[in-house]
Amino acid sequence: MKSPTELHQDQVTYWSGAGGNRWVDESARTEIMLSRVASLLFTHAKARPGETVLDVGCGLGPTTVELARQVGPKGRAIGLDVSATMIELARKRAAGLDNIDFIADDATATRSARPSRTFSFRASASCSSATRRRPSPICARR
Repeated sequence: MKSPTELHQDQVTYWSGAGGNRWVDESARTEIMLSRVASLLFTHAKARPGETVLDVGCGLGPTTVELARQVGPKGRAIGLDVSATMIELARKRAAGLDNIDFIADDATATRSARPSRTFSFRASASCSSATRRRPSPICARR
């Protein structure tokens, strides 16, 4: 039986390779499927202009882009995902938005998910799918 650390590493490997590539290939369908979950997240989060938010497990960034729009030019939205493949495409999709950043890294293993800035809230519309549970929005407000 694998340890929790080994299971976690298996997930990182999967999303950094085949899983990330498949998500990109299936993105149109996946984003439609998660749009209702994202809508619930936005309703619950109530992002306000000027806030700084962290979107954990941002994937291709549709939730991060919407959060960037909601917090406006004086706010900031940061998307974090373990898949460099997905982050690369998220950056391309968000071209032209000045208040958005994407970080390709593991939120559980590094400090990049906890930069020196303070977040108004942390959100995820899809990270629960990585734990093999039904997708549900997660929002933790400071």
